[in-house]
Amino acid sequence: MLLQNVCINGWESRVEVFPVALSRAPGVLNLYGEGTGASLVPGWSGVPKSYVSRVPVSTLDLVLGTWLIQKRNFFLVDVEGVELAMLNGAFARLDSAAESAWMIEVCISEHLLEGATINAHALQTFDMFWSRGFSAYTVDGTARLVTPAVIQRILDTGVDDLGTPNFVFLRNPVASELIAALSIT
Repeated sequence: MLLQNVCINGWESRVEVFPVALSRAPGVLNLYGEGTGASLVPGWSGVPKSYVSRVPVSTLDLVLGTWLIQKRNFFLVDVEGVELAMLNGAFARLDSAAESAWMIEVCISEHLLEGATINAHALQTFDMFWSRGFSAYTVDGTARLVTPAVIQRILDTGVDDLGTPNFVFLRNPVASELIAALSIT
């Protein structure tokens, strides 16, 4: 579907597609489901564990190598429950001095494993950014600041009142420019 959309938009010579899933280490893993809800996590969002195929897996750092390492980047990440694992394979990008922005879908209380009500890895996922000087904001038209205390409260109470699974992680000076853009409804 991605390749079809690239062609429909006439971007064949403007993009480079890496047909691999991203995680913490290279290899071959099971992919459960298909389409936009497919995940490396068995049972993610109620997909039967029997609905499986094998896919190549690599890390963001290996796929991109030194390409764009010191340039300002915008990473758009939607990896259906594998956010923490993907970030564990992206240290070169996370630790880069470049003022990059990351927009990530981190499902805190939706599309989880069967029986789970809260994403047990949410705090660790956000901390991958906070420990590197990033700030987190909701991507919902309000750009609310998300702090460690907010995520801890959600984990403690089981009540996710953020109203969105979409977040942007920024370090200044990028932050002020993007926060203004995110606040536009």
